[in-house]
Amino acid sequence: HAYYGNREASSVYYSVDRFTLQDSGTFWLSDTPGQEGSVATAWSSQALFPRVCTWVVLKDKKTGKDFAYFNTHFSYEAPALRLESAKLIVQKIAEKNLPSFLSGDLNFASNEEVDTYSVLTGALIDSRTVADETANRNTFHNYGYGPGENYGDGVTKTVPIDYIFSTESEYKPLSFRILEETGNKGSASDFYSDHFAIVATYGYTVTL
Repeated sequence: HAYYGNREASSVYYSVDRFTLQDSGTFWLSDTPGQEGSVATAWSSQALFPRVCTWVVLKDKKTGKDFAYFNTHFSYEAPALRLESAKLIVQKIAEKNLPSFLSGDLNFASNEEVDTYSVLTGALIDSRTVADETANRNTFHNYGYGPGENYGDGVTKTVPIDYIFSTESEYKPLSFRILEETGNKGSASDFYSDHFAIVATYGYTVTL
């Protein structure tokens, strides 16, 4: 636990040419979100590792407007952990009272853990389901073992387990893409990650 407590991160990268950092922070996905390294054992006895959500508030130099961006990584150990993590993050987003985005490996498929997905979509828009240009395939491939193949746990997801959400605002999802890669199955060196990267493009209107 100490090993993972010092190494779990959900970083946010941004262009300093386009955005100015206004504020930032990290909270832990547990019943004590302000306690560094806390593990959510109060939510489930299956919790093993600390999980975090990192956020930034940025000012767009082109528009002068602020928005918040949250990035996270949900536990894979138990549905209860993902459900409570979703509730906590929705609360934290509401507290910012800004146009906001949320991205992350959430470790669940929307057609399987409906309760968790409903918590998120009750407050946020799933770019994949709204954008005119979209993709609806598995994003976890475990270094090349994709849909229709047994990649360890014997369970194949047919929809993404990685997401990009946003609040209802002037920012509108235009596209959601999955950047698929090819390589040697089981060879970590041939892939950037055990997940395919996802990209959402948003548009907005500026009133002059």
